[in-house]
Amino acid sequence: VLKIRARVAKKMPNPPDFIMVSSTHTHEAPDTLGQWGPRPVFLPERGVDDVWFDQVVLENAAQAVVDAATSAKPAKVFAGQGHLGARTRETIRDSRDPQVIDDTVNVLRFTEKATGDVIGTLVNWGNHPEVLSDVNNQASSDFAWSIREAMEKGVFNAQGQLLTPGAGGTCVYLQGKVGGLMTPLGVETTTVDGTVGKQRSFAKTKAVGDLVAQTALDALGGAQELTAPLLAFGHQPVMFRVENTSFQLVFINFSILKRRLFDFDRMKVISETNFPKVQSEVSKIQLGPVRFLGVPGELFPELGIGYDAAFAFDRPQVSATNPNPPDLTMAPGPPYLQEQLGGELNMVVGLSGDEVGYLVPPYDYKLHPTEPFAEQAAGNHYEETNSLGPSTVPTMMEAAQKLMSWEPGL
Repeated sequence: VLKIRARVAKKMPNPPDFIMVSSTHTHEAPDTLGQWGPRPVFLPERGVDDVWFDQVVLENAAQAVVDAATSAKPAKVFAGQGHLGARTRETIRDSRDPQVIDDTVNVLRFTEKATGDVIGTLVNWGNHPEVLSDVNNQASSDFAWSIREAMEKGVFNAQGQLLTPGAGGTCVYLQGKVGGLMTPLGVETTTVDGTVGKQRSFAKTKAVGDLVAQTALDALGGAQELTAPLLAFGHQPVMFRVENTSFQLVFINFSILKRRLFDFDRMKVISETNFPKVQSEVSKIQLGPVRFLGVPGELFPELGIGYDAAFAFDRPQVSATNPNPPDLTMAPGPPYLQEQLGGELNMVVGLSGDEVGYLVPPYDYKLHPTEPFAEQAAGNHYEETNSLGPSTVPTMMEAAQKLMSWEPGL
């Protein structure tokens, strides 16, 4: 993220004041972190192809910002919000108790001020793009592709008939809250042709994208124009402690994750006075009544919207067979992040500015009793093994609340 911003600054005499970089988090693209490289017998290897990463990711991302900025036109913006409702269970499964799913689909449409022509749309929804899972060896953005295709060109059936007209222009998909873990795996999705898309298939990928796009396109039908919206932004740097001992190993010893460590001397043992930290950020963008909160990882939906039983969509919030259930009496109360944002349409943008792993609520942060971080605790606590540590969410929340309490001019 920092390198993309630096390259933009070199390419432009007057670069944008702030650039929000967010990942779709597709599971079917090359590794950009390093964590998913080969696993030889002794030491793991870094998974990033650095030449590809420099030329394809960093250079192209920076150039895309330059191209967008130099081709910008006066525009009108319209905002809408839809809900998947009963069809939520066809697109998302919460694989970890408590069952909390956000079915909200936020959408913006931008049109040229002079002509009314559509410039593009923005769709914000939270789910892991992993429909194709481990059977697909092609590079794909998974359902982010089918959402964009349907938003731009429309929803078509298998015979090529247009069922729902698209909005035109270019669609940008912004990831939402995916922690917890939100996944399309294991759910049955009915296609627009009335058939059930085969698991781990492009047919199901299209079916999920069509559903989300139709919800967004319907919401655009009642979208309200944001007249003379004030545009403002802020971003709060934050230092996270690397408490995960597995991550300490790959950060310090193997250079698997090439990140600068702060407040840490590699020549000394880890202690409270010599503890590795990574720098990250939380961000906020205000566009009139619309608010964006950028969080640097995979946020659990309950941190954004709370624990209302309605968010379980007719499932038990906690399974009776869970061997290590969350204690909901210890869960934090309101106001939750989206309410704290204070806008009329509030969006959490996940994996924004960084990827520091899962953002696990402290009340349900549970580690394996003998092999913490290396093995997950009973009751689906995989997310802890891929998080920085139990202090991450409190640290992030403190930074986020500073930003959310800020209003332009105050």
